[in-house]
Amino acid sequence: MRKVSVIIPIKNEEEKLEMILNEVKKLNPLEIITVINGSIDKSEEIAQAMECKVIVYEDALGHDIGRAIGAFYAKGDILLFLDGDILISNKNLYPFIDAIEQGHDIALNNLELIMNTKERPHSVSVVKKALNELFGYDELTINSMVAVPHAISRHALQEVNWRSLANPPLAQAIAMSKKLSIVAPEYVDVISRNKIRPDIHIEKSSESPYNWIEDVIFGDHLSAVHYLITEKGKRGGHPDKRYRTMLQNIKRLNAGKTVLRSAVICDEGKLSLEQLTEVIRTLKESQIDEILFISSRQEKIKMDRLRDLNVMVIPLFIKGDIFLNRAIGAVFASGESVLFLDERSILPAEDWEKLFKEAENGADLVLLNEVNYLDESHPLELINSMKYFLNLAAKRPDLWNNGLAFQPHVISRKALQLVGNSSIMIPPVAYLKIMEHSLPVSVVQVSTKLPYMDDAIKKEELIGDCIEGLSYFFSKTNERGGFSDGNRKRRILDELNENGREIF
Repeated sequence: MRKVSVIIPIKNEEEKLEMILNEVKKLNPLEIITVINGSIDKSEEIAQAMECKVIVYEDALGHDIGRAIGAFYAKGDILLFLDGDILISNKNLYPFIDAIEQGHDIALNNLELIMNTKERPHSVSVVKKALNELFGYDELTINSMVAVPHAISRHALQEVNWRSLANPPLAQAIAMSKKLSIVAPEYVDVISRNKIRPDIHIEKSSESPYNWIEDVIFGDHLSAVHYLITEKGKRGGHPDKRYRTMLQNIKRLNAGKTVLRSAVICDEGKLSLEQLTEVIRTLKESQIDEILFISSRQEKIKMDRLRDLNVMVIPLFIKGDIFLNRAIGAVFASGESVLFLDERSILPAEDWEKLFKEAENGADLVLLNEVNYLDESHPLELINSMKYFLNLAAKRPDLWNNGLAFQPHVISRKALQLVGNSSIMIPPVAYLKIMEHSLPVSVVQVSTKLPYMDDAIKKEELIGDCIEGLSYFFSKTNERGGFSDGNRKRRILDELNENGREIF
């Protein structure tokens, strides 16, 4: 076995520490590094008696700083990270070491079963999953360096830099960006064994809807996305094939004209003329004043028939970009409330009426309630994890996975003017701009379940749009999205750089 350094941050863990260290010693490690900080119990004495390498700080260092300090001093070829309050059998630790010995760079605790249960996913699981998806490591699902146990190679430590371990999602982001080999070889139940601390797991800040630890973890994940944007641009290196310049030369007809209700239908050629006529019939029954049809294909019979139905037809003949079509529809629409839908969105008139009534009662954005996908889709698939992630970033967990994607929604004229028509092309950008302005958002439950449109946008474009939305979000907040850094004493890391490794 190659030389193993075991790193354990400790704060008042005398209750289980001796048992934990006894299990670790069975691994025959090169060293056990305990980073004792802010402790007022006998943790230091126990670690000394167990012949650990002991680093002591009188004050608490803050979340995960101890991991980085331990890594700084570690001499092993493999670094195994544990917590001082969770007892894990040595038999469950060997797979993490074995994975690194087999040539992998990082070995994570395999917690993906959590996402397969018939329960609505926890917000922390969602941000972990979303981060892996944004970096193209979908197979990791929710597996993360946030959770112990995990192990890394000396090569991985050099690639991610020991300082980044003070923010585990950032360290993982760097590793994924550099295409390191990351696996999850073993499941260890750390969820039920994690000590509940009311001050961090329950109490909420007056400035956040989340408890202390959630606020820090969400900020850590957002800083990891910020790293991606810094390295690869505002779309994280993902393609942008939209014809953005088209909007520059398009002017709204009859700019002074306004009506109460408009509907913008984006054509994909999925419905027959008869089916499309039925959609228009239901819209007219809900007293919509103006219907616009943005056509992506040249079908003269269909277009002539729609004009006969008093529909404004705008021929673009650009296929496969419903969001560009929406943006162009927004330019031409003259409604105080504008409904955006694609041609497959067939709802009865009373449901269209619900959406418009919400807008007319003061909501600037009216969404169809999509939370059922959180209850029915296990594991959660990409588009819903992205929308949920955006709501968590915007500190609107009450909106769950609802957002601007493929389901019909109504946007007020006021909101369109604030976000700009060009933002409609990139739904996460428009959505986060609406959140930025704290505009009223309403979620409506309708009587009809619409088909799930997972074929409407390619994965690369979806992820690129999400990253572009977050890029805008960072420009209005900071690299952590306005979330807490958890009272981390990062100056300690600076001092280590200056003073070197002379401690043991």
